[in-house]
Amino acid sequence: MAETRTALITGASRGIGAACALLLAERGWDRSHLKLLVAMVIGHGLIFLGGFAWLASLLGAEKAWLIGVAPFGAATAIKTALGAAMLPAIWRLVSRD
Repeated sequence: MAETRTALITGASRGIGAACALLLAERGWDRSHLKLLVAMVIGHGLIFLGGFAWLASLLGAEKAWLIGVAPFGAATAIKTALGAAMLPAIWRLVSRD
């Protein structure tokens, strides 16, 4: 039972974060550096929030932060910044409009 519950909760947080970022991208937020950065921060924030909430319910908030959020913050920030910086330029390269 615990494995199924874990999969549903962590899967949902990834799905909600990805769906939010996709929805914003479909509305053109992936064509601007600033809007893309905001969309990616929102998406990652939702993913982190879901994972943190799940871990906090099992381990407590402090331990959940220390093992489930803090170790991934820097890498996520770098990944988000690189994506926001590169994707609009890639769109201009492949645009056929």
